[in-house]
Amino acid sequence: PNEIRSAAAVAIGSFKDESNISLLEQILQNPGEAKEIRMYSAYGIGRTSSPKAFDILSPYIENEKEDLNIRLWALSGLSFVKDEKAYKKIIDFSKVDNVRIRLEAVKSLGNFDKKPDIVEILKYKATHDPEFAVKKEAKKVLQKMGINLEEKTNTSSTAPSKTNESKTTEQKK
Repeated sequence: PNEIRSAAAVAIGSFKDESNISLLEQILQNPGEAKEIRMYSAYGIGRTSSPKAFDILSPYIENEKEDLNIRLWALSGLSFVKDEKAYKKIIDFSKVDNVRIRLEAVKSLGNFDKKPDIVEILKYKATHDPEFAVKKEAKKVLQKMGINLEEKTNTSSTAPSKTNESKTTEQKK
């Protein structure tokens, strides 16, 4: 029965009907409810794409005492809210200490348009995050956006890169 209720929570959110948010929020707020159903309710709230989802999900993601899986699914759900507040909050979460939260935040940024501040944080994460999995995911998201890090570093406008690029071109001839 939990699998069916969990799937129903996601499906309800997928209808993108704001009137369903209160039902999903009641489930999410009920600590006596099964964790899986609360996780998928959080995700379903985000799937509505309603701006209301931001105010409901953010406190769950920020609450370090909340179950990590609920936090992760709430963060993933937040990526369906296509406004500046949502993606800026997700950028903030990409900078936290918890590796799984950072990883989910980087993954979630891939659901947004290619905005300069998103690309900037993803490039930073791809090259400087201490966790290999986060670096790998950031590179994957950048590639999905049509940005190849290796290509970008070779075509940089700095003199040394151009010199290296022209040497490489000459060697190929």
